[in-house]
Amino acid sequence: MKVLVPEKWTDFGTRPFKYALQKIKADENEKGWWTYVSIHKKDNVLIGSCGYKGKPDADGTVEIGYEIIKPYRNQGLGTELAKALVMNAFTNPSVKVIKAYTLAKDNASTRILTKNGFLKKGEIDDVANEKLWRWELKK
Repeated sequence: MKVLVPEKWTDFGTRPFKYALQKIKADENEKGWWTYVSIHKKDNVLIGSCGYKGKPDADGTVEIGYEIIKPYRNQGLGTELAKALVMNAFTNPSVKVIKAYTLAKDNASTRILTKNGFLKKGEIDDVANEKLWRWELKK
């Protein structure tokens, strides 16, 4: 069965996917700790991506990220993706904390994280000098 792939199914382009592939090729332990694509089963369409930014660090922390294309937003799918990432990560005994970052304002992503039990832990400046909120969920 073929999956419909919209022309603009990611806001990030191919660069993060190529980077993830390089990391996985360089270290077998990175497998499963990078990118997944999201398929809407009913419509059989690629609707975004999600994943981790690498394997757990020495403290047992992993970072998650997710995206859903516009026509499929506000339907609970982002919440479902984040929940699946959390459940998957916590099946690994070395994972103690899951972190995520959002823009420093209330938005869909902050609601997704809150619904999944994350707590806002602080604010940082990213490389573009933009304020971000740091979120955490402990096992």
